[in-house]
Amino acid sequence: MHLVVPLSNMAPSRIVAWLICFSLSMVQRVDAQQSTPPKPAISAVQRLSLPSAAETELPYNQLPISYLQTTPRDPVTKLLQRLERKEVTLEKSGSSGVLKHLLRELRVPVSSQLLVFSKSSAQAKLITPATPRAVYFNDDVYVGWVPGSSLIEISAADPDLGGTFYSLLQPEGGEVQLRRDESCLLCHLTRSTLRVPGHLVRSFTTDSLGNLQTGWSRITHATAYEERWAGWYVTGPADSLQHLGNVFGTSSKPGQKLSAPPGPFNIAKACDLKDYLSAESDVLPHLVLDHQAHGHNLITRLNYEARLKKPITALEPLVRYLLFLDEASLSAPVVGKADYRRWFEEQGPRDPAQRSLREFDLQTRLFKYRLSYLVSSPAFAALPDQPRAAVWQRIKEVLTTTATNSQPTVIPPAERHAILEIVRATVKGLPEGW
Repeated sequence: MHLVVPLSNMAPSRIVAWLICFSLSMVQRVDAQQSTPPKPAISAVQRLSLPSAAETELPYNQLPISYLQTTPRDPVTKLLQRLERKEVTLEKSGSSGVLKHLLRELRVPVSSQLLVFSKSSAQAKLITPATPRAVYFNDDVYVGWVPGSSLIEISAADPDLGGTFYSLLQPEGGEVQLRRDESCLLCHLTRSTLRVPGHLVRSFTTDSLGNLQTGWSRITHATAYEERWAGWYVTGPADSLQHLGNVFGTSSKPGQKLSAPPGPFNIAKACDLKDYLSAESDVLPHLVLDHQAHGHNLITRLNYEARLKKPITALEPLVRYLLFLDEASLSAPVVGKADYRRWFEEQGPRDPAQRSLREFDLQTRLFKYRLSYLVSSPAFAALPDQPRAAVWQRIKEVLTTTATNSQPTVIPPAERHAILEIVRATVKGLPEGW
């Protein structure tokens, strides 16, 4: 099954996006990390092999999914319905138009801002290292904006449909127009999204104008830091990590190793920040985004397989991913901006001991307790009963397995015990036996 959208019916910017997607499929090293050998696991997870969910195509527009015909129930559609009922009006403010008000309505923090200068979106003509695209996100919504554009790109992780996509136009002197945008599936329904509508985090080196050179089309928390953030700005004290952020205009050849310049990066020397809502592209939201986007895609893949009655291939990879069993280790401690860290950690419920799955570690890994906060997401809760119960059962098996000399544990006993207590106190709808 293929999505067929006649080019004659597409806006010029979407034709450019389609050409970008096609060219990405031809670029060297795309998804190169997928061939990485699996790491040893503990006895309870020996059957949790590392390979991704099988990436056979799924009939996403057939019943019971009916992707194109079903009204989403994500936060963006809820905002669209409020706009149609005249319950809210998005107010323009400065050169970014309604962006600031839009983020507030969608509960997306400005502190999540990331700046990407690779020409890898529908607004490629406007994106350069001097005018990067700003990306903002929370647990369920992603917003993209480029200075000088009247278009704001929005997407969400819908509980039933997976990635849903929207365009917001703010014409001069006219009313804001928010609509669902199916053409985004040209890039967001591919092998890199596990063949379900989903989200992408890419890492592509660029020339001095932001044109793509080489890189990877699926970045996750398992990706080595040496392969992350090409085409992105990375601010804050991230000197301890060797990564590809802040590098452009340097010719990249197969096998050649590139890395970010040593020392603190001064983003103000690379681009004019006056039109942006923040002067940051902080390392901490980078780390969260790398984890979250692929986690959502795995949940969607399992949802689709179960509802379409297809062979279940995503369950074991999802369990392994939720438990961070293949997470790339931090080579040194990382310090993120306090405002984003505070916002993120305040979102989740806490147990009686004030512990949360959203607490950061940032010493050797991303989170203090290695079970993803996505288990409390609407998308995870919307999984059909049987696969959701199976995921919880597998998680419990891993967390209650006794380590032996021949099968050492990846997660220490004290941490596993804490995770069990946090889950029992904070997660709703746990299956019997938990």
